[in-house]
Amino acid sequence: MATKRFGPTQDAGVAVIEKEAAGTIEPASLGVTGHVGNYEKGVPGTLIQALTQEEMTAKVGGRIPESDAPAAGQDFFSLGRGAGFMNFVRVTDGSEVKATLELLSREGPVRSPVIRVDGKSGGRWAGRLQEFVDEYVAVTETTLDSGRAMLADEFKDALVTLDALPGKSFKVLSNDSAGILTFAADVTLATDISNSATPADLLYNVLLVNLDTQVAEVLVEDGTDNPTTEFKLSVFEDGVLVRLFDNLSMDPNAANYFVPSINDDGSNEYIEVTDLNQGEVTAAKRPANFFRSESRTLTALTLTTDIADHVDNSVPGAKSSIIEALGARIIRDTVTLTNTAAGAKSAGTVLINTNAFDPALQSLGTIEIINNAFDAGDLVTINGVDFEEGVDWSAGASLILSADALVAAINNSLDPLINGIVTADNAGGTSPIVTITAVAFGTSGDAITLAETDGATDNFTLSGANLAGGFAGDNVLVNGEQFFFGAGLDVEPGASVTEAALNFANAINARAGLQSLVFAANVAGLVTITAITAGVAGDAFTLTEDDGASDNFTLSGGTLTGGVAQTWSYSSSAMPFLSGIVTSGVAFAALNDFAFGLTVQGVGVLNFALADTIVIEVRPLPVNGLIGGGVFPDAADSDVVFEIISNTANSISVRTGSDMTLLASAGDPYIVTAPVGLAGGYDGLASLIDQNFIDAYNASNSPFNELFGINVGLVKLATPGVTTPAIQKAGSEYANGRNYEYRHEIPENITTEVAAFNFMNDQIGKSDMSTVVWPSFAFITNPDGAGLVSRALVGQIQGREALVAKDNDGYHKAAAGVDVTLPGIVRLPTGDRELNGEFLNPRGINRIVKKDGNFVIWGDRMFTNDTSFKFKHTRETMSHFENIFRENFDFIVFALNNDNAQERLKTTFDAFFLPEFAKGSIVGEDAQDAARVKIDSENNTPATQADGDLFAEVDVAIVETVERLIITVSKQGIFDRAA
Repeated sequence: MATKRFGPTQDAGVAVIEKEAAGTIEPASLGVTGHVGNYEKGVPGTLIQALTQEEMTAKVGGRIPESDAPAAGQDFFSLGRGAGFMNFVRVTDGSEVKATLELLSREGPVRSPVIRVDGKSGGRWAGRLQEFVDEYVAVTETTLDSGRAMLADEFKDALVTLDALPGKSFKVLSNDSAGILTFAADVTLATDISNSATPADLLYNVLLVNLDTQVAEVLVEDGTDNPTTEFKLSVFEDGVLVRLFDNLSMDPNAANYFVPSINDDGSNEYIEVTDLNQGEVTAAKRPANFFRSESRTLTALTLTTDIADHVDNSVPGAKSSIIEALGARIIRDTVTLTNTAAGAKSAGTVLINTNAFDPALQSLGTIEIINNAFDAGDLVTINGVDFEEGVDWSAGASLILSADALVAAINNSLDPLINGIVTADNAGGTSPIVTITAVAFGTSGDAITLAETDGATDNFTLSGANLAGGFAGDNVLVNGEQFFFGAGLDVEPGASVTEAALNFANAINARAGLQSLVFAANVAGLVTITAITAGVAGDAFTLTEDDGASDNFTLSGGTLTGGVAQTWSYSSSAMPFLSGIVTSGVAFAALNDFAFGLTVQGVGVLNFALADTIVIEVRPLPVNGLIGGGVFPDAADSDVVFEIISNTANSISVRTGSDMTLLASAGDPYIVTAPVGLAGGYDGLASLIDQNFIDAYNASNSPFNELFGINVGLVKLATPGVTTPAIQKAGSEYANGRNYEYRHEIPENITTEVAAFNFMNDQIGKSDMSTVVWPSFAFITNPDGAGLVSRALVGQIQGREALVAKDNDGYHKAAAGVDVTLPGIVRLPTGDRELNGEFLNPRGINRIVKKDGNFVIWGDRMFTNDTSFKFKHTRETMSHFENIFRENFDFIVFALNNDNAQERLKTTFDAFFLPEFAKGSIVGEDAQDAARVKIDSENNTPATQADGDLFAEVDVAIVETVERLIITVSKQGIFDRAA
């Protein structure tokens, strides 16, 4: 800090001058450790820091079979007990791929992608799910040539099934980039196919599924504060909720816009998102796990759904609907239909000649109650259904009230002989006469019977034995659907023939039974009825008329005519080897178990033109992938959710005891909230070479360079489980250049002292900053199952070193001896024999020994030729001091180079070494003796000052360690005892 003056310079008054103070040296972190290795997550080639094992798991993942590095990190935290912290550099071959998931909107009927969710880093950790279907090129007993390019080992652990071998599956051990899948040595694939019933069937399926412990999932729900316009997104890793982002907006101008809310969250180590939405932002553009604008069917416990969205890409604007026919194991696909023959739609006409319609009539009959004194068994019978007084209905206090009761009994009856066949009325409760009316128009109602049975007195008078007066009037049947003309009937006559024809066309288009078959249009009283779907099938649609007293209609014929078949070519994106011809209106069966079958059904009057396309996005539900999630059968009602217990590709079943029909009906929009996993992640480990690891130790751009400037002191480096000499030498050279320490590892198959030394001496070479413990590997209890597994010990050792440094506030205490145990070791690869320390110790190879039942680190040596730093703790202490000094003296740079600067600098050193002397890391008569600091005119002359140099010479007496206790014992002589 420069001298500061406060107050007047030339004016009268008081001036205060603040002189430069001595600087301070901040103690650096202890136990800082860095590992280079293969991890399941994390951005490769970057510095990833973790203070706890939980943070490590979030950032680089857990144990993996391909590498000891993750387990070494866990060992460090376990045995370090909170001392120090870890720095990781993930190594891949550069081909890693991020797992991904596309979330679609809540629009209908065609949904659009609105959010892409990617794993924060590449790898299978976020989801490896992939599936494809193809026809193989060739097979051998243990291989299948898929005919597809793929990443090396992209489908390792996938299951392969073949149509020719139903009921069998084969696990992929590996695959090359040319798509050759390799199976176990005992597989006889070629023989099995040759002996099968369909050896010429080449169809096969490859399915790589997500594991419960290797997947990131997202759950989309309505926002808490604004459930109709915002959403929340929960993130799960390995089934555990790790992040919750609530009240997110799709609006890029909103403060809670989802992209920065998720991507800029410093605690989010799991996903990153991309906005895919195009166009206006609306509530319907919010994402959903699964959404449909309507359900197909709905029962108390089951909801079925369509699985396809389709877009008609036709220039004229023709539309279609798709009737689905799924394969047994339908997969995600994009199916494109291309029009190869436009075809023609059947048509027919109904000309209305006159507006003087004879209206249809309903058959009628009456039952008059003439006496209220009923006898037992008095009843009336309507179309064979008895209504007995006192049993089916009860007389009232008056004839009118009795008629009311009889009317109610008739209208409330569920007997199919009268329910929906007749209705009863007594003039609104003002008459004892009950009028029975046939529901249907026409003479068919005249056949409905009326009868009575009286006891001692006559209680009823009937108008006759049957209903009568039915008259069909003027009506037209369109494919069996009847339309009656007349005021208050199906077709209002209107004021003119043209108006009647318009009303007729509108009635046809509104009739549910015809909406998928025909479309009607009126021009000056001529109603043209056109089949919606092109093709000869429409020729079979019938037209008939029934005129009253006059001739009102002229039909072009008894059927629609002129239909010509419309055809489409079928193209599958997922299975390009499939092909077929689809005929509109005719069912097209799925071409295999995995394919999408369909019927193209027209919508509206416009026809498709040649080369028009229909693109169908096939999105099946993940079979049983929604279990535990919830379904809202009415998406508008977000208060009631039903738990999903199973699901197929197009149906959802909920827990027994539920009744979804109480809240929704078939055709309502529904939404599913269930965690959905990312897919397609790839680790990028299949093509690793030494250089991938060596690059992490590049002096100019190593990620560990970022540690400089944050006062971490000594950094201890390692490449856990990697014993390749070139990689270890790169680590050692980097440590030399940075004044860090590199811990070497001797291969686990080396089990003799001479071989261990020869490996280090001949293949690695000595270095000032290298240390090694042998054996470097040991057998531990398998944390993932039964038995023992071999494990690199570097994580355990460095964890213990960090703990010793923390407990002693420095590196001056050797991290060795009976107190520095490695409790995870069950046995050593060298067996139970005692290792020869007389050979190993002077050669700088520390060892693992068993003392009092515990395996401990025995030795405090560096693997170096520098005899002044043969002991590891002295090298570590000195390097720690030197790294601290490198980062703590910026305050003196550009200061005045004078006696004051020298004095301040010396004071700073003295202040630093005083606590070091107090804790015993340095030794002497006093602190100044233990750390002799020379900064004076002898080593700072006018010449050195002129060059801009300020010299400080520091001689430190680092405490030594007891490597041997030497006890001299001799037998006393007789005179010794006498004395």
